Amino acid sequence: MDNTTISLIALATSIVSTSVLALSTFFFHRQFKKNHQWNRRKSTHETLNILVLGQFPKTIDELNHITGANILASSVTYAELIKNKNITETNEIDRHIEKVLDVFETISINVKNHVLDDDITYEYLHTMFIRYFNSLECFICKIRKEANDNRLYIEMEYVTKRWQKQRIHEDKLMKKSTIIPTKKKKI
Repeated sequence: MDNTTISLIALATSIVSTSVLALSTFFFHRQFKKNHQWNRRKSTHETLNILVLGQFPKTIDELNHITGANILASSVTYAELIKNKNITETNEIDRHIEKVLDVFETISINVKNHVLDDDITYEYLHTMFIRYFNSLECFICKIRKEANDNRLYIEMEYVTKRWQKQRIHEDKLMKKSTIIPTKKKKI
């Protein structure tokens, strides 16, 4: 064998080795990405199950009890929640509302930073987020003003408004695709 043949064999070997390495890296990265997405979705599901089945429902129940209203089931406003309440009762209501909003803000931050999967979290909580935000928006404005900080609960607001748009879009699609049942013919 001459030097040219040896050089060509070495070059071919090098090209094949580099190609195998590139393909291996590509497939490793793709598998790693799939595993990461699966793990994030799985941990989202587990986290939201803990939330839904853990302490949070008790906090919601306490808020409903002290206000005499169910924010999730009705469109009661903050003004209606504190109507005819003394300062002590109002402060207790405020404290419970802040607990609820703190949970929503934490969830929103985790969604924003891709710790929790947006799609799964939306499926679990979008109705709750939208109803609580709409009912308590005046409260949020009040505490932002008191604290002189417009960033309070800003992530919850951002996520809620985005989910409201998504829900409106889904509702429009549902109206378009709804099949109207026809009357059956009597035979």
